[in-house]
Amino acid sequence: EIIAVSLKQNPAFSALSYPWGASKQDQEIELNGSSFYISGSLLDAILQFQVEDDSSQKLFWVDAVCVSQ
Repeated sequence: EIIAVSLKQNPAFSALSYPWGASKQDQEIELNGSSFYISGSLLDAILQFQVEDDSSQKLFWVDAVCVSQ
């Protein structure tokens, strides 16, 4: 799930770092009902943080998703 948060709210988040490059094929994911393509290495990184319990939701900033590339 992608959410927009105002910087005035000063949310606690972590920046997700992952390797760039052509080592893995881009993968299609769904973000808020729309198709979006990310690198395979970013998908691997995101999957490491899958949360089964919504009460422990964590916020991440990912340049490939948060900044128009």
